[in-house]
Formats: sequence, C-alpha cells, structure tokens
Amino acid sequence: MAIVADPKKFTDLAPESPRPTELLMGIRAEGGATLSALDVSCWEMILSWTYDVDPAMIEREYEIPVSALRRFLGEYAKRDEVVESFNKIASVKLSFGHADNLYSGVSMISTWRRATEKDEFLSWSFPEPIRKLMSDMKAYAHVELAAIVAKKSSKYSTAIYKWLALEASKRKWIAGSDNTFCIPVTPDELVDIVDFTRDENGRYNIGKLTSVVLAHKEDYKPVRRFKARGEPIHAKKRGRPVEVYEFTIELQAPSPQHISAGYSSKHLRELNVGGIDDRRYIVRSDTWVRAQRAFRDANPTYLHHNYWKLWTVALSEALNGKPLTGAWDKRLYRGGSLLDQIETEGAEKAAWGVIVEEVESPDLIDFLRADVTRGNTVIERAECDRRERVGWQASRKRDQIEGYYDRHRSSSISDDWASQATDVSKSELSDAFDPVNYFDFAEPEPFGFDTCSEIHLTFKPVHIDFLEEKAFALIKSGEIGGRKITVVSTYQEPDTSEQDTWEQEIDVSFEEWCQLLVSLQPHLVGQEVYQ
Repeated sequence: MAIVADPKKFTDLAPESPRPTELLMGIRAEGGATLSALDVSCWEMILSWTYDVDPAMIEREYEIPVSALRRFLGEYAKRDEVVESFNKIASVKLSFGHADNLYSGVSMISTWRRATEKDEFLSWSFPEPIRKLMSDMKAYAHVELAAIVAKKSSKYSTAIYKWLALEASKRKWIAGSDNTFCIPVTPDELVDIVDFTRDENGRYNIGKLTSVVLAHKEDYKPVRRFKARGEPIHAKKRGRPVEVYEFTIELQAPSPQHISAGYSSKHLRELNVGGIDDRRYIVRSDTWVRAQRAFRDANPTYLHHNYWKLWTVALSEALNGKPLTGAWDKRLYRGGSLLDQIETEGAEKAAWGVIVEEVESPDLIDFLRADVTRGNTVIERAECDRRERVGWQASRKRDQIEGYYDRHRSSSISDDWASQATDVSKSELSDAFDPVNYFDFAEPEPFGFDTCSEIHLTFKPVHIDFLEEKAFALIKSGEIGGRKITVVSTYQEPDTSEQDTWEQEIDVSFEEWCQLLVSLQPHLVGQEVYQ
C-alpha cells in the first residue's frame, strides 16, 4: 500500500490523491449533521486508500487496518475515536451535484468491521452515486495527503484547502512570473463552500468564520503546490462589516516528486548524470534530469549536467566561505544559509531550493555566463572540491585549471575575483557563453513528444476489462492527425500479479496527446516516458 508504507515520510514523498470536482465542492451534510476535523480526515483517508488500491473503482468492498488508519490520522488518534468517526461517517447522508443533476439522501459509506488475531479491519462500500463519481473522474484535482492529515485549528480548514486546491489546479506555475493570484469571496459564498454551520434562521457566526479564514495559512504549511492566506476586507461603513474575504494564493515551483525523470535509473550512469559526493551532500542523480524537465521552458539552454554543476558551485561557495556574488548573503539557498538548510532539510531539498531560486531569479547562472573563462574555472574548481570530499586526488587537475585561468582570463577581472562579492551587470551578459557546449562531455538530446517514436505508459494494477473498455479505447481514439507514435502500455492483473504489455500505433497532435494524458492520469503510475 503506497500511501501507508511509512507515515513519517509524508512530507518527503508528498503523496497525492485525485478527487472529482463534485467531492471537492458543493457537498452538504443533511439533517443538521456535523463532522469533526477527525471525521473529515478519516473520510479523506478512506477516499485516498480506495483510489490507491483500486484506481479503476472495479471492486465493491474495501477495508483498512485500524492500526494503519490511526497512524495516518495522527499520533493522538485513539482506537475508539477512530472507530467512532468511521461509524459516524456511515450515519451521515449527503447532497451534492448541480441543479440539473442534484443528488440527495446519499449515504457516505456503508460499514462493517472484521477482526483477526493480529488486527481489526474497518470495511466499507460506497453507494452507487459516489462510486460512479469516483470512477468517471471527468474533472478532478489532486489533494496532498500531508495537508489532509495535518493538525488543523478547525474542521472547516480542510474544505477551504480543497476549494483552493481546485482553484490552484486551473493555473500553472511559470518561472520568473508573478505566480500569485487572489480570489475574493463573500461571507455567504464561503459559508456555502465549506458548509459552515447555520442556525434555523440561516444565520451564522461571522466572527468564527473569520477566525477560520485567518488560521488557514498556519493550518496548511505542509502543502507543497501552493501557499495561501486569507484576510477579511471590511466595508467602509458603520460597523465595518466583512464585505469579502480575499484569499491570496502563491503557486509554488514543482517538487521533484511530481516530475518524471523520463529515464530509467539504469540509464542515468550512461548519460553521465550527476556524481557521488560526501554523504552529507549527496543528491539523487535523477534530480538533475527532473530539473531539466521541470524548467525547460524557463531555462531552455540548461540541461541536467548544468544544474548539477550549478549545485556544486553553490555548495563549494558555501563550504569555502568565499562569496561569488553580492546575493550570497541575501538568499535562502546560498552561503551559510544553504549549509543550514542542508542540515535541517537535507541535501535533496536544498539542491532543489538552489535550482528554484536561480530559475526564478538568475544570479549564479548569470555570474557563470558573464565570462567564459571565469565561469569554466569556477565550475572546475567546484569539481575539484567534490573530488576531494570523496577522497580522490585533485591536485593535478587543480594545477591545470589555474594554469588555464592564468593564460585566458579577462584583463577586466581582478586576481582576487573569487573572494569578492561580485555583482553581475547586464552589460556582462553580452558575451554570454552557451552552457550546453562548454562542458567536457557530449550530451544526448533528450526525447520528447516531437522526437520520440514510442511513449511508454505504466498502469496501476487493474483488470484487463477496464483497460480495454476505458484506457485502451481512449488511446485508440487518438487518430485526429499529427505524428505517428507507438504507445506501449504496461499493465498488471491484480489477481495474478503478472505483467503484460499492449501496443497501439496512433496518429496524434501534441494537444490531443495532452488531453489523452489528462483522462488517463488517475490510472497511471508515474509519468509517461518518451523513447
């Protein structure tokens, strides 16, 4: 079970789970029923568990060990409280949908329990309207499980988070752009969105609603895809009533966990990706490939080895204590602050932080580009530092580097430039070098949609009947015209655990292929691989 293998790794793995839009918005508990924060978390984990074990929604019954559900609901969740929440969910009826297709009186789940000598299991089945919603997935967004199980100040925080996750999913983070947007919502609208408690006359406590809004930022610090805060905007009239709540959402750069490397791990060494380092500073080699894929639009000339060299330069600068630019003490992932981040969050996250900072606002990248000789020398000195950290000899290589620098350095650069806080000016960029060509090894062009002959997809374990009816039928439908590509699908029968493949040649445009991927995404493991 992927999402429950180790609850302590939630923050690192950042697992996500899909939700149809109908289960993100517009759900109402009927008959005055109220769900606590624990009840809501329990319900969300039931949905996540279901999607993880049965993404095609073929099965009719599911179960989860009480011990597993307790671990993910938090260290203070007691067995009796978990069982009580589970039973309470079964007693609540929902209404959801829109005016032209509105469901009401729908039970959340039907439940029972099963016990063995080793554990107790909570079992459930979904009513048909909810099962169909979860199966069709015509429109959906992903929720982060770390945010769902995070300790919250209010049961309404989860509803606000899911609403904002849906809004954030409609936009894309763009490097160097203002990735912040605002959503104004009236108090009445927000009450409907989160199903806030009203009295028999339809009135609600505006003070408590405002407290929920103000607490949201702290409630969801674990969220990776965006940061959000809300504040009340008061009308300029007597009593200063709350006119609207304004939510400010800042999209975050993609995390490496959400980006496919596009290469299998066995090929990374063949492509000269990354290198070993001191165990305190070691970073997975596929991190650099993921960076290349994540930021190719913002930084098209940077390939995976460029990002690796950028990291080694930033690390050497921090370890040696010799600033290369004036931003060394102004950024979170430079200098002494970088070493602090490595200590607290690990080299993997720190390396990604360096990359994101540079992609959003180039500093070291511009410094290395400003002068060919200087850039090459800094990179090679950092490479010598890395070799020495792992116990290799680097003295001869270092002598060669210094000799090369003495022969070719620009007269405009002082001898002690490496220890100066040098600011990069725009005029220096006129002679910028091509970072693809100055490295000492050739780089194969990575495959993409425009250059590949095959696209490989891996499906979650599902029955072949489902694949033929939905997934394979979707792939076969891609015949509008564009490029002829063979789609290779790897799938596994849940009953036999045997793997098999299915191939289909299609003729699609890039836009049509993207639409196909969106439809197939809930049933895939990882991202597509172009070959």
